[in-house]
Amino acid sequence: MGTFAPVISIAPSNSLTLKTERKDGSNRFLLFTSSWLHLQSYIESCLQLPINKGDFVAKYGDFALKKTVDDTLAAMTNLVEITNTFGNPTILKERISENPNCVFTSEPPSEIYGHIVWLAMQIQHAANTFNYTFANLNDLLDPSMGTPQVRAQNLKDILVGRGGLVSTADDMRNKTAHLLQKLTTFDKKIGAANDQMLRYLAGKEGILAAAEKLVGEYKAQMDAYETAANESYALWKKYTIAASVASVTLFVIGAVLTAFQFFTVLPVGEWLMLGGVAAATGLGIAAKKARDAYDEAVRNKNQAEAEQKKKLDLVNDLKGLNSQIGEVAPALQDFATNLGIIEGVWLDIGGRLAHIATTYSVEQLSNLPWVTQAFQVADATHKWKDIQVTAQEFTQTSLVSYRLLKFGDPLPEVARQTAA
Repeated sequence: MGTFAPVISIAPSNSLTLKTERKDGSNRFLLFTSSWLHLQSYIESCLQLPINKGDFVAKYGDFALKKTVDDTLAAMTNLVEITNTFGNPTILKERISENPNCVFTSEPPSEIYGHIVWLAMQIQHAANTFNYTFANLNDLLDPSMGTPQVRAQNLKDILVGRGGLVSTADDMRNKTAHLLQKLTTFDKKIGAANDQMLRYLAGKEGILAAAEKLVGEYKAQMDAYETAANESYALWKKYTIAASVASVTLFVIGAVLTAFQFFTVLPVGEWLMLGGVAAATGLGIAAKKARDAYDEAVRNKNQAEAEQKKKLDLVNDLKGLNSQIGEVAPALQDFATNLGIIEGVWLDIGGRLAHIATTYSVEQLSNLPWVTQAFQVADATHKWKDIQVTAQEFTQTSLVSYRLLKFGDPLPEVARQTAA
């Protein structure tokens, strides 16, 4: 038949991998992107939100704006309920602890996170099937396997026959489309929930503005109480020293005048001592009042500081959530785009394999050198193997909780290992 340029490749149309900076030159799976991490961080932030008034007040303190708090709680509850349908590594690990085979079943887990991991495992298995099949064409097309007609039919069977590679590709395309549809539904729901939440994060009447205002008010109270405490402390110190001096003076004068107490009907020293007692007592009472005022000012400052901290916690939580909400829609779109790429790979390879089985002659399909060259088998096996490996790595790291860090936050050990 002679030599010729390759006719059609059986390699995946997309490697389903992303370049990394790893020293070994290895790549990562297409779904393991910053969008994937953004979504996890956002879901984790939502799941930390209190969804009943008792928890809200315990965590953030009370507000005079009862309706604003009630409306915000309703928005938070809606957000938490929807994000629960997405899931996270913790939920998946709980599922696995209850049923170790939950990600090996024919149907995916109900939560989107678990569904994504399940799909990655399905991709891993399918890619392994493609890699193994193409790597073993030698055995299938060996002349000892029968006549050219038999060998060609054997190849057609593994391509388009019952349970063949085309049916595997169709199955994977459908499974990917199923997840894509679930993600689209989630996108609509979370978009509406985020819009509702933003109404209470923005504007002068929102809970965020109220919390920020209270932070300033509590700061003013703390400053006032601190000033009052300092003034009371200064008075307490002054009165305490004065009372001590009066007591010492009283003792000295009393000792001197005792010698003259027989020479007067009502000794002068007794009058002086009575005056000294009154002075010392009065100063002691004044010192106690100053001390009590100091203690009260400190208590009030501590209470204001505790309330301010609760409001600061709310401000930080809401601002953190607010900053992440803007990333949700782009992250979901990016993730959906990548799922579309995966779906396209299975659609493309299924069509090409069906084309091969119905287009080329018995002479061509039974000839191993021709098949190997025409369909670029060596390149295909390498690329399907790469998909298998990276998909497997993705499933292994899916049980690790990731969170996006703000500048200055300590880098956790697992993040350092992942970054390496």
